[in-house]
Amino acid sequence: MEHARVYTLPSVSPFASGRTEPPTPANGVSFAFCGISQTEPGHDVGPAMRNRTIIHLVVSGGGELHSQGAVFRLKANDGFIIRPDSPVTYQACATDPWTYLWLGLGGTDVQRCLAGIGLPYDRNAFHIGDVSAFLALIRSCFAYTSGSFADGIKLNAIALDFLHRLALAVAAADGAAAHARFDGTGAGDALAGAAARYITEHYAEPINVGRVAEALHTDRSHLSRRFKAATGLTLKDYLDDIRIARACDLLGMTDMEVAQVARACGFSSLEVFSRKFKMVRSVSPARFRSGQDTPMDAARPW
Repeated sequence: MEHARVYTLPSVSPFASGRTEPPTPANGVSFAFCGISQTEPGHDVGPAMRNRTIIHLVVSGGGELHSQGAVFRLKANDGFIIRPDSPVTYQACATDPWTYLWLGLGGTDVQRCLAGIGLPYDRNAFHIGDVSAFLALIRSCFAYTSGSFADGIKLNAIALDFLHRLALAVAAADGAAAHARFDGTGAGDALAGAAARYITEHYAEPINVGRVAEALHTDRSHLSRRFKAATGLTLKDYLDDIRIARACDLLGMTDMEVAQVARACGFSSLEVFSRKFKMVRSVSPARFRSGQDTPMDAARPW
């Protein structure tokens, strides 16, 4: 059982003398629904599939997410995403059940937007610093539930504010690689943006700078110069940082063995992974998991 406060945008809204669909932002991302749930111990959902993308952020307590063959153990300030037509199961902790908020999104560009934030399709669990601002945004939605055209505009604006704050929070949690994120569709360098997107989508594969250049049909040296000029990072550093950020998710939220994490994040061996991880995080993967270096991995409720 869960105690929830939920609002879903009506499919049609009153406006002037007729009825019309709520406005959809030009970027193809719009508000669909939102809510806040306080669950009972052990309450579970799924296996289930949704027809919308739903972003969840844990406010307190803990729970488990079963997604893409992995089990993620989540606590306050962790988040998870349910993607359309992707089966998931999630369950509240039996001793300290979670309270979480959620935002459902519609539109044609939701997945591209999330990938730009640093949450591509294969990253469904993540950590941010503090969810309090997001909780305030979701609570504010309940002041705009008349179903009017004007309220629809306001809810879309809140959804975009939510995504803006999420982009900043994920960037802060992920570190250096996040500073090179941009969509490459006008601002900045389009070639560098394409390289960043390719790495974000293929980091788990055995790729290197040469393969990125080949995929983009360009010269390796030319691409490297353009990327460094646009982002301040080398392509190799960007790839390593993306892989390490994903490894932190898996080390902090799952029970996967360190060697499994290394393989899942595209490293050629455990030795290479351990050396690179310590270089970036200043501690070994095992110590990172034990929680001695970051509050992200404070004791979880299991």
